[in-house]
Amino acid sequence: MAGPGTVHLVDLEGTMTARHAKGGQPDIVLIPAPSDDADDPLNWSPRRKALSTACMCVYTLMVGIASAASYSVLGPISQATGLTLADLNAGTGYMFLFFGWGCLVWQPLALQYGKRPVYLFSILATMAVQIWAPYTRSNGQWIANKILQGFFGAPIESLCEISVTDVWFAHERGTCIALYALLLAGSNFWAPVFAGFIADGQGWEWVLYWCAIFCGIGFVFLFFFMEETNYSRTPITGQTSSPSSGSVSS
Repeated sequence: MAGPGTVHLVDLEGTMTARHAKGGQPDIVLIPAPSDDADDPLNWSPRRKALSTACMCVYTLMVGIASAASYSVLGPISQATGLTLADLNAGTGYMFLFFGWGCLVWQPLALQYGKRPVYLFSILATMAVQIWAPYTRSNGQWIANKILQGFFGAPIESLCEISVTDVWFAHERGTCIALYALLLAGSNFWAPVFAGFIADGQGWEWVLYWCAIFCGIGFVFLFFFMEETNYSRTPITGQTSSPSSGSVSS
């Protein structure tokens, strides 16, 4: 007997009454079952779905870069501010602690009131924190800066996966989740590499300023292209209510 959460994705015998995929995959069962509403994100065109996922990827990349770019310039930061490497590393620890704890706040807010405003506020607040970071001169300021960065950037850890499930069916999600994981891990790997060249040519402060610039570019992109994907769907009857008030029509 199948356990909780198990779904039947392939109907080889064609005996299931569930909705099936069209085109060349008629044996694929659509999980979750879409409604008949064109505003249902599951019914969006492939291009519209791809743009929604691209916005999620831009958010992941920009906030991910901001979280890791300072790794390779902790030495210059220590020399300029007088903070020890232990102090700076402690700040990084607090940042990742609040990357986790912040999810307890942003996740329910996003699910209740809309993911779009949470993404926009998160990347904008991360930009502000990066602008402030070069001016921190005490351990308390550095810790506070990193705590706020972790708290405001927390949606990167949990909300992006939910955005994928909003617009893609279960059999389509693997590629998008893999892309998200690649950008999340890749941003943390490559950001310190490029930060070293920036620090060598412009100074360590510009590592943080460029992070703020990238977040600003990401905010503009999300503001114009990100749509709200929250949608109330009744899984049993297939009847739906109106989209979230925060949705953006296309």
